[in-house]
Amino acid sequence: MNWETVYRNHSPGVYQYCLSLVRHTPEAEDLLQETFVRAMRSASGLQQPDKVRSWLLAIARNLFLDACKKRSRHGQVDLETAESSVADDRPDEALLRDDFSSLLQRILAGLPEAYQTAFTLGIVQKINYREIGEITGWSAATVKINIYRARQKVAAALKPYER
Repeated sequence: MNWETVYRNHSPGVYQYCLSLVRHTPEAEDLLQETFVRAMRSASGLQQPDKVRSWLLAIARNLFLDACKKRSRHGQVDLETAESSVADDRPDEALLRDDFSSLLQRILAGLPEAYQTAFTLGIVQKINYREIGEITGWSAATVKINIYRARQKVAAALKPYER
């Protein structure tokens, strides 16, 4: 397996998923790095090379859940989402996109982990239900229910912003 190619092809999507989990850039970068380190160490565990994306996302999810368990045992609190400052000279469209992205991140942060995962993988990353099931270990029905409920909750949270 050519890890340079795997990294080039899959790191943007894995990073986006990591960022949706931790919502803090340095932590997302660390999680991305640890995901690829773990993947390279356990490359023999990849049964189907055509499913490398699902495998990488599952590794990232498991690393995140392990870190959460460790933090809860040690009484540490997760870092809050860092507010990004936006320069005044940015175009209006970029400001709106950044504002919406920030709002969506805050909404997702308020959802249960299963809904965050379902929304991020299914809606943001556009991963099919079967692959989400492989990543999370959920049944097809659970994937559909979690995506449906996550969509409902996000839509309800966005309702006050409708024009």
